[in-house]
Amino acid sequence: MFGTFAKEDKKVVYGLTHPLNSWDPIWVQLCHYVHIWKTFWATPGLSNKLSVLWKGPGWAPGKPRLGCIEDIPKVKFPEPKYDSKVPALWSIYTAIHFVLAVVLFQEVFAVSKVLSTAAVLGKILFVVWTLVSVAAIMDRKPSAPLVDVTRCVTYLLVDMATRISGSSMVFLPSLLMNTMSAWYLMSAVIWGVNFLTPAFKAETLKTE
Repeated sequence: MFGTFAKEDKKVVYGLTHPLNSWDPIWVQLCHYVHIWKTFWATPGLSNKLSVLWKGPGWAPGKPRLGCIEDIPKVKFPEPKYDSKVPALWSIYTAIHFVLAVVLFQEVFAVSKVLSTAAVLGKILFVVWTLVSVAAIMDRKPSAPLVDVTRCVTYLLVDMATRISGSSMVFLPSLLMNTMSAWYLMSAVIWGVNFLTPAFKAETLKTE
């Protein structure tokens, strides 16, 4: 229309100049503050330290307020995507738990007005715990088994206490609740088998 069209000759690369390389939602929110904190302590001089806090993320002593364009890493198409190479079965496992977390989160929105503040916070914290646990599995962190089995057992204990006490803090259909309980129990068993199998193999080798 205005005669200003210019065809793009280069492929556009979308993403961050410094990839996070993690699925952890907590780390995604906090990683830049960690970077600022480390830069703050590594930069000499009080005035320079304060400049780290209020100037641009690319600033360093002797550079413009927003940093130098030359310091931005060069990227080429295609930029490799972060992939921790998780086996397909574990991908399915984490996908199911992610869906269940979405269900719980939607329930919180639907019934938050009739729940106590403690119940709402507890459900939200469990959803966040689920996201962190899923991320730990996808990132293949050594802490993933302990984080997830603790989460599954916690769900089962709270679910059992809720059923025994007849509490009205759960508003999901009973069939869905029973299905979720069965899945969390199965998940805890899966982790239990993963914990015990190496020990059993080691003990078998000793006896032989």
